[in-house]
Amino acid sequence: MPFAAPLIPLIAAVAVAFTHNTLWIISAVLAGFLLHILARRSLLKSMRATLPVALFALIITLLQLLWRQLDLTIAAKTLAVFWFSATAFRLVPWPRLVGAIHPGSRFSALVLYLLFIRHFACILTSESRRLFNARSYSVVKPHGRWAFRSLAAALVMLFLRVMIRAERFYAAQLLKGPAL
Repeated sequence: MPFAAPLIPLIAAVAVAFTHNTLWIISAVLAGFLLHILARRSLLKSMRATLPVALFALIITLLQLLWRQLDLTIAAKTLAVFWFSATAFRLVPWPRLVGAIHPGSRFSALVLYLLFIRHFACILTSESRRLFNARSYSVVKPHGRWAFRSLAAALVMLFLRVMIRAERFYAAQLLKGPAL
């Protein structure tokens, strides 16, 4: 049952997404954060991974404030679902997953989909790390007008590279089809 461990955080993520009980949401946020720290084995790595999602949750909250309809449960659910699903993603035994599912079985399409997601997440991580490292070497001052312009250019290049890779993958799937 090595695949049962990732199912527990995934079930928790789905439960948090559909609950309306505030006490459950608060406890899920705390439990998800603790699980994420344990899976990453470092508070700093966990905080770094959470930063983009936390910024997204903050933007959601600010937009709600603009329309005077503040609901903090949406931001809390976003963080909890991210932490639970990221923990589940780290708990999956990826090398054993390929050999565990036979082609043509009921779960082979799901396994292929998860492997594709993992593959592109790794590609996106390495591309963004490489691009932002190159930017940090080329920018003299980390703040200022030109530093933010170079950050914008780096983000545009990252999105262009991701779109090109996605287009190539889509074209390959159209020509050959998924290997089910």
